[in-house]
Amino acid sequence: MEINFNPKKNVKITDYLNSYLFDNILIKNLKGISIRRKIVKNWYEIPLFKLGIKKELTLKLTNKTSKSFITLKDYNAFWYTKQAQKLFFENVLKTKFQITKNYIEFLWHGKQIKLFYDSEKQFYNSTFLIKEQFFEEEYAWLDVNNNVVVDIGANVGDTAIYFSLKGAKHIYAYEPYPYSYKIALKNINLNNLKNVVSILNEGCGKGQTILIDEMYENNIATNIKNFKSGKTIKLETLDNIVTRFKIKDAVLKLDCEGSEYDVILTASEYSLRSFKQIIIEYHYGYKNLLEKLKNSGFEVKIRRPTFHLENDRTIKNLQRGILYCKRIPKRVN
Repeated sequence: MEINFNPKKNVKITDYLNSYLFDNILIKNLKGISIRRKIVKNWYEIPLFKLGIKKELTLKLTNKTSKSFITLKDYNAFWYTKQAQKLFFENVLKTKFQITKNYIEFLWHGKQIKLFYDSEKQFYNSTFLIKEQFFEEEYAWLDVNNNVVVDIGANVGDTAIYFSLKGAKHIYAYEPYPYSYKIALKNINLNNLKNVVSILNEGCGKGQTILIDEMYENNIATNIKNFKSGKTIKLETLDNIVTRFKIKDAVLKLDCEGSEYDVILTASEYSLRSFKQIIIEYHYGYKNLLEKLKNSGFEVKIRRPTFHLENDRTIKNLQRGILYCKRIPKRVN
């Protein structure tokens, strides 16, 4: 994936300063302390261990077990384990949480939901998505009830399941990576939603094709990459999607790890206005997206960016936030 603009100039300087000082330092630390207090009885010893004041840490967990660490690496790795995740879901989110060999089951608004995983990496990937989509409800702003949804960046089908349970008429879900696409198919079938969700092993962008290694285990932060060999994957334009599925007055969700710029900036005004609501997770700033959407007749609200460094990307520095876009009716003279 490539971008033809400077991400640092695609946000305001005040966004950069505020998000780094406030979000990345203050909020993350406060949130972490709040969570640990609900899982660890002696949570107050954790900062001492992190600062090197305590040379060994024994966590006294709320399930009456304990876990000891002598390195910070092992301590950090613990929070990715099944034991820690089960404690998080049951103590923090207050939901029933079952783990079997290949499945996670949890209860959400009285509905039993099941997700497949086939590795430790994919297990944590799925638990992160469950928290974000079902309990933080990242996309609650969208009115999907009885509406068609185009879901670009479907990953393992988590958002498609969420939209289905929120009453969507039909979801067209795009996931370019074959690994996640196969898991998404399993998850849609596990939850008996194949009549409501169409999962497509395609990406979105400028309309070209790329090669993707079918064995490559992508994660939630993997952007589009062109491999030397693999399966040919189509990157569909938004104009073609609108034509292909006769989209009108639908809802668009975009979380495609940087490809949102190709999708939105190359789209016609007609295609954009085929959606009454658009929600975009931007990854390299928002100014160019904001200009395009406002010129196409949308009211846009911005959730300011937070900044991240992630290694599984061709472009390392993320300036990530959300755009909430609502179509403004055209005046009739």
